[in-house]
Amino acid sequence: MITSRGTACRSSRPLWGEMRSRGPTAYRDHHPAVGAPGGFMRACHRVLLACATAACWIGCIVPDPGPGDTLPPTPPPHAPPLVLSYRHLTANPISDPSQFPDSELIDLYLPAAVGPATGVVLWVHGGGWVAGDRSGIPAWVLQQVPRGYLVGSMGYRLAFYDAGGVPRDTFPAAVEDVKLAVRFMKALARLLGASPRIIVAGASAGGHLVSFVGATAGEHEPSPIDPALAGFDSTVNAVVDIVGPTDLRALATPSSDPFAQLVAADVATFLGCPQPIDTPYTCPPDTDFDGASVNPQLDVTDPPIYFGYGGIDNLVPAATHGLPAAARLYQVTGEKLMSWYDLAETAWHTLDGTQLNMTALQGFLDAARDGQFDELRTTLPH
Repeated sequence: MITSRGTACRSSRPLWGEMRSRGPTAYRDHHPAVGAPGGFMRACHRVLLACATAACWIGCIVPDPGPGDTLPPTPPPHAPPLVLSYRHLTANPISDPSQFPDSELIDLYLPAAVGPATGVVLWVHGGGWVAGDRSGIPAWVLQQVPRGYLVGSMGYRLAFYDAGGVPRDTFPAAVEDVKLAVRFMKALARLLGASPRIIVAGASAGGHLVSFVGATAGEHEPSPIDPALAGFDSTVNAVVDIVGPTDLRALATPSSDPFAQLVAADVATFLGCPQPIDTPYTCPPDTDFDGASVNPQLDVTDPPIYFGYGGIDNLVPAATHGLPAAARLYQVTGEKLMSWYDLAETAWHTLDGTQLNMTALQGFLDAARDGQFDELRTTLPH
């Protein structure tokens, strides 16, 4: 079992050594420690986890953070980024965001300069698919702006029951909104001359949405699409999933735990199940949990995913969601390092940049931005 982040069952052969042999010089330029003995190369190891009854393969176990690996509680001082608000439905800038619902808006955080080396990250907030807004962007994401990333934080349609108890804006409405925003970010990247590789990141319900979007290229596409965005697709190059549910059936399982009951009610709302009357509540037996869950969608065509989970999270337990998803992605891609797993042993559901291994995570972002995973994908089984 994993007793601490990346401390269990390590092999001696780092997979980053395989990637370095293919010549990712740009990555070493940004992170000199990568090439140093005992440096960031330790961040990723092929491991065999000896489970209670079976063997579980995991593609990348991120080790416990060393000095400088995690962010301070508050971001370091820097000039505030330029923030612009757009309607991602139409790709038009707006002067008064209050005139539009949050679900149609995206805030852009621009670095000091934009060019081919500018990475692009789309952030998707959490809130159980029923709450939250685009202002819910964590410090570690905003800290990518002074590192040269263009960051977008979007709103999306939240599921709810109307006055008559009828479910509204249920699955896949939020998925369609994220896919539309991906098209918007691609159009913006081309306009500004930024990297064409889009990274989607999210936490909790947002983590579910970004992993689901990454795993369902060509499915659940929005309609209609503004002509300005019609020439772009919704595929993404990498995913960062922080405490995202990957198995909705597990979340909806009846429980006496009050937190679990709240989560089950959110799942019911998201999936459009009949409005709950009693608690604990479960959706009808014929509910298509698998169709809206991440794990069944994962296959060899998916982008690399960085999974971050808290070891004491009782809302979205790592053992039920993060570990199975990371293992499945590793298996279906033929053990090609498309799955990264960052377990912060003492963290709860509010996992943030002070608990994530930021050296590993920012290395993942930079590798995606620089196209290193693109080359790796050519070696995947078909």
